This record gives sequence, C-alpha cells and structure tokens, in this order.
Amino acid sequence: MLIGVIGIQTHAGSKEGQWVRLLRLHHLTIYIFFAFWTVAQILCFTIRSIPVSLTNLMLANAFLVNAFIFYNHTHGRAVVDILLHQLLCFASFMAGLVSFIEVIIRKNIMLALLRSSLTILQGSWLWQLAFVLFPPTGVLAWDLNDHSNSVFFTMCFCWHYAFSYVIMGVVYVAVTWFVKWRIRKPCPSEVMLLKNAEREEESEEEM
Repeated sequence: MLIGVIGIQTHAGSKEGQWVRLLRLHHLTIYIFFAFWTVAQILCFTIRSIPVSLTNLMLANAFLVNAFIFYNHTHGRAVVDILLHQLLCFASFMAGLVSFIEVIIRKNIMLALLRSSLTILQGSWLWQLAFVLFPPTGVLAWDLNDHSNSVFFTMCFCWHYAFSYVIMGVVYVAVTWFVKWRIRKPCPSEVMLLKNAEREEESEEEM
C-alpha cells in the first residue's frame, strides 16, 4: 500500500495531462480507505472499548469505495477497457456487501469464505487487467474495440472466480495436512512433559 502511494505521488509530479493525474488520484483515494481499515484493525486490537466489528465495517467501506472509484474510472476508454473495469467493480462491490453483512452476522465461516473468494478474485482480475491494458512488451495483444473480446473476458472473469475456489481448496488441504502432522508429531516440550510424568508415576509406584 505504501509503495503504491509513493509511486502515485512520484508520477503525479511528472509532465502528464491533468486527466491522467486525476486518474492516479483515484488510486490514491482507494489506498487511503484501505489504510483506514488497517488503522481500525490496530485500534480494535489495542483498545478494548472499540467493537471488533469496526474492522469489518471499515473493510466494507474500503471495498465499496473501491467499486465506486472503478465505476467512474472509465471515461473515454475503449469497450474492452470499460468491461474489465466494470467486472472489477462488480467483484469489489460484492466483497463490500458481504463484509457489511459480516458486521451484522458475526463469526459466520461461510460469509468469511465468500469474502475471501471475492478478495482473491479482485487480486487475480487486477493482474489480468494489467496484462491486457499494460502488457510487458508494450504492444497491445487485444483489440480493445472488438466486442468478441468482451464476450471472452466475461467468460474469463468466471474462470478467475473458479480459480479462487481452487486456491482456497489447496490452502485448506495444506493447512489440514499440516495440523494433522503436528498432532501426530508432538513438539520436544511435550515429549519432556510426558517423560517427566512417566518418571513421577514410576517413583510413586516404587514408594
């Protein structure tokens, strides 16, 4: 987040058009609201009088502001460019809506999983958007005014969402395996406690 803010401020001082600088300030606004969420997390864990649900509320605000900014981030752009931003806006709005529901319904694992999947979707779709609009080679590989490409990226967005569930499944399997492995293999301190308990039992029997 800090790197993004520094990068925006660095480019803001360059000789760019006013419209481009305003678009960069859009990104800065998004960073600011996610920074508010980070501050809320720190305060909730350090000050007991602050309700823990404040973190979910600030996260919902950050996602909804993110959706609002990206919805108004497409002025004068090509058809495919607008679609890519609209899909990102949809994912962010849904994540904000789920986060707000978590403020009302607390400690619901299904809502947490849904929010996590939508958050992963936003991250992967940002990568997709960056490679389409700003390819590493500097040459656009996609015709941004071709409506057939819009149809393809709509389907590709669903693939990204399916991929987010694959990631969550892999993480679940890995964590489950690690926990079971740790249970089967006690740590050295636990082994010492067991040995001490056995010695105490032997000494009591001898007495």
